[in-house]
Amino acid sequence: MSPPPPVPVEPEQAIAVVQHLLQTPEQFAAGFADTTRVELVAGTPGPVEGAAGSRYAEIPVTVEATHRDGRRVRYVGHYTLRRAMVDGASAEQRAWHIASADLREAP
Repeated sequence: MSPPPPVPVEPEQAIAVVQHLLQTPEQFAAGFADTTRVELVAGTPGPVEGAAGSRYAEIPVTVEATHRDGRRVRYVGHYTLRRAMVDGASAEQRAWHIASADLREAP
């Protein structure tokens, strides 16, 4: 089975996705100031694991950024998704979101 095609990601979508990370949306956007296009290919998620009222899953990803000068940079790694499972958690807390990212520039 062939991998899924890359998905273009609009800056507004990317900012919304990373709001749970350690950067502010402004800091995240500044890191893409020279970027004209971002493509994300997500692999098959690993097993869902549980800990202290939460569920976690790792998803392997490849992210390719195209810069204004035409240079393309590829990053590989994974996103760790999290959702709360405790009584009283809000709908937002129960939704899957990116809890962390481990991406490295590919050679």
